Amino acid sequence: MTMAEANPPIRRASGVTASERRLQELAEKSFLKLWTYPRAFNDKGCSSTAQGKELCDLLVVFDRDILIFSDKECRFSASEDVETGWARWYRRAVLAGAKQVVGAQRWITQFPDRIFLDPQCRQRLPLALPAEPRFHRILVAHGAHDACRKHFKGGSGSLIVDTSIAGDEHTKGDKPFSVGWVKRNAGYIHVLDDVTLGVVLRTLDTAPDFIAYLEKKERLISSGLALFATGEEEMLAWYLKKINSGGEHDFAIDSNVTSVFLGAGLWTDFQQ
Repeated sequence: MTMAEANPPIRRASGVTASERRLQELAEKSFLKLWTYPRAFNDKGCSSTAQGKELCDLLVVFDRDILIFSDKECRFSASEDVETGWARWYRRAVLAGAKQVVGAQRWITQFPDRIFLDPQCRQRLPLALPAEPRFHRILVAHGAHDACRKHFKGGSGSLIVDTSIAGDEHTKGDKPFSVGWVKRNAGYIHVLDDVTLGVVLRTLDTAPDFIAYLEKKERLISSGLALFATGEEEMLAWYLKKINSGGEHDFAIDSNVTSVFLGAGLWTDFQQ
């Protein structure tokens, strides 16, 4: 047996849609191809005549951390009033993506040895997953950028981060283009969009940097702090401008603070 036969090449799938391919490209540049697996599959229902089910759009495994990405691209209807259009887009883009990442985490936890790189389930994930993984759930929702800018008469078009909103409140209230706790009982889900996906991955362009940002953001939001930010990019600017007592980038918010408002312009100022 030759060395090539003993160690067959890893054949990764590729994104199907343009947005999935863009996510793959950004992730491979940021986290390196070594840890990045586009379109992972499970073998539920897989047979000689049926393919496995897509687990997520992108899986990143780095040490103890497992990053699960879902990418959804949905058109925002311009013919409806904003509240109705937002509710429908949210269900198709955000809620559907959240169900995918939560389901993927459940499968990975229960069946860590049944993850594949191809829909025929012939090539297994070529590494052992950590015994006690730290999961990070990231949803990329495309399609609301123009409608968001039109509604607010300008701005970047990125979605608002508002932790006062949870679950069904996203579609029943009067806060369009705002996302908080999508599924509180499943842990915090990071929601990126057309604007902030590139901003975050190009700025935090190594796996440790990106994971540190996710961890500290999750810790901040899970603390019960009431947070309102006019966009993920404003949160990123605040994070990069602040240093904690250990000399690391952090949100560095005093423990006695109960609410934080991050307005527009922080990211622009940081860039300048």
